[in-house]
Amino acid sequence: ECLVYDPAVEATQLPPGVFLSDWPDGLEAADFLVVACSLTISSKGLVNTGSLAHAKPGIRIVNVSR
Repeated sequence: ECLVYDPAVEATQLPPGVFLSDWPDGLEAADFLVVACSLTISSKGLVNTGSLAHAKPGIRIVNVSR
């Protein structure tokens, strides 16, 4: 199962097995968090102590943003 948070995507656009989620819902079960967004006013601080408080211990963060 893959959870996606993207305010610009509709659930009908996603392939099977990929589900839209609200941020930071789902972090408590995630093994990996992949960040792939541009730095904008709305994305700045997206991953912070508040959102990471929802993450399970040992989550691996992969930042592929530019």
